[in-house]
Amino acid sequence: MRLQRCQMKQMCIGGVVILLILLAAFQCVPAQQKPQRLAFYPAVPDEATAVRIAEAVLIPKFGEERVYSERPFVARLSGDVWTVDGTIHPSSPGLIVKGGPAHVQISRDDGRTIMLTHEK
Repeated sequence: MRLQRCQMKQMCIGGVVILLILLAAFQCVPAQQKPQRLAFYPAVPDEATAVRIAEAVLIPKFGEERVYSERPFVARLSGDVWTVDGTIHPSSPGLIVKGGPAHVQISRDDGRTIMLTHEK
């Protein structure tokens, strides 16, 4: 009987020791951290990029010659929207040009075209 009690005590102590080892091991594992969010970098960070996108969108619709004739393009950022406008060059001084330049609005965040117009 004594032998059985001794064996039972050893088993209980062994079980407690294993339990304590497991608990200690789980304490050492770091808690899951939230994944770090990458810094935001807009798709259209500057005026030059906005102008290149505007030209790329305008050329298939209005033709290379007409689009290039409106260079230089001017881009302005308002909030998170780039507005790109072409320049009209009268062929003669004092000549009034009918219509207007190309006008493109581009999202700074993702580069999508919001609006595209061209006066005729």
